[in-house]
Amino acid sequence: MGVTAADSLSGPSVPLGPSPGGESAGTAGATFGRGAVAERGRTSKAQRASARKAKVPPELRKGYLRVRRRLTKKTRVLYTDAVLAFKDWLRNQKGLSINSQDAGDAALSEYFDHLYFAGENPQLGRNTKYGLANEKGWQTRAGAMPLSRQSLQGWDKATRVSVRGAAPWEMAVVVAWSLCASSAPSRVAILSGFALLLLYDTYARGNEGLDILKPEVIKPTPGSRKYKYWAVVIRAWRLRRATKAGKYDDTVQVGSINPRRAWVQKLLASLYTRCSASAPLFDDLTLGQLEAQMRVGSKVLGVKDFWLTPHKLRHGAPSTDIHEKCTDTHGVADRGRWASEQSCRIYKQPGALLKLAALIKPAVLQLFDDLTRDDGDRIVREMRAALRTIPQPAGVARPAFEEVFSDDDLV
Repeated sequence: MGVTAADSLSGPSVPLGPSPGGESAGTAGATFGRGAVAERGRTSKAQRASARKAKVPPELRKGYLRVRRRLTKKTRVLYTDAVLAFKDWLRNQKGLSINSQDAGDAALSEYFDHLYFAGENPQLGRNTKYGLANEKGWQTRAGAMPLSRQSLQGWDKATRVSVRGAAPWEMAVVVAWSLCASSAPSRVAILSGFALLLLYDTYARGNEGLDILKPEVIKPTPGSRKYKYWAVVIRAWRLRRATKAGKYDDTVQVGSINPRRAWVQKLLASLYTRCSASAPLFDDLTLGQLEAQMRVGSKVLGVKDFWLTPHKLRHGAPSTDIHEKCTDTHGVADRGRWASEQSCRIYKQPGALLKLAALIKPAVLQLFDDLTRDDGDRIVREMRAALRTIPQPAGVARPAFEEVFSDDDLV
């Protein structure tokens, strides 16, 4: 009878010699090989195989490990759904296939035309292309897949006005204040106001900002001019959750780019003091709740059919900072954790920012000036007062904000 590869790797059960009690290790059940693994209470090879197969359906197993190496769970789901929809469409198309990279490139180009006239967003096209490339192991850079790349470029150009919006700082400030200053604001509304301003200043994606824990906040060094800014760590390695660009431990100094936003540090200090040892800065606030509150708060702007979104904040802040000559595209790419500086060249064109700025009413501009005069004295005071009305998370008692940090320490 032949020896299988599994047998040759695991080996037969070999006695280890006499045990202290006189029995051999073989009779006591301590053996080499897969029997020893089972004896120690670990899962066997068969059990692991069964669990893995139950978790991943057969149609998703090809390329599974390669995709997991680079992508977050959320992105994997988006890619998988997009590729499955593409394959469903492809079954009814004659003369198109994905048997090779060139054939797949041509098929994707035609599919993008189909999606465009169906009213879809270009991001769905990207999810399809990069999901399929991950599955097939295709190269997507250095001039590869030119047809689908050109189709995506044309799709972006045809829909650019409706895809992106760049919110001015004035809009963000007034909306955040309105969420905290309304009569009897809710806990969710107040935390959303704080989150809105921190997301804007740090260029953070919504989920990145809401996931920040107290240990990821770094205090300034009192009396130092070099280390005078508060900072937050985006996607700390210990959480094992990378940014969209696949990075960990990106540190962003709050209020360090645009002097008009320096007072946002004071709000971060208030959130920090309120939190218990390892709690999230914004408790259990979800991205859906934040988006809903931003939509409600945007009514104060008085602009019909317009509301702020985390996406508008992330594009508004770098557009504002480049327009006001506070930074350049290299600084934007570094602070915002974009994969390349080329991705940020669009922020050198202030058109999207200026279009929204033109919608700001004179009364809103006057309110913004009142709130931010004297280094944001009024808005900081009123938003801190609103935060004090929220019960602090369970944990050890903490002193009031002013007892821990004075405004002199916050720059």
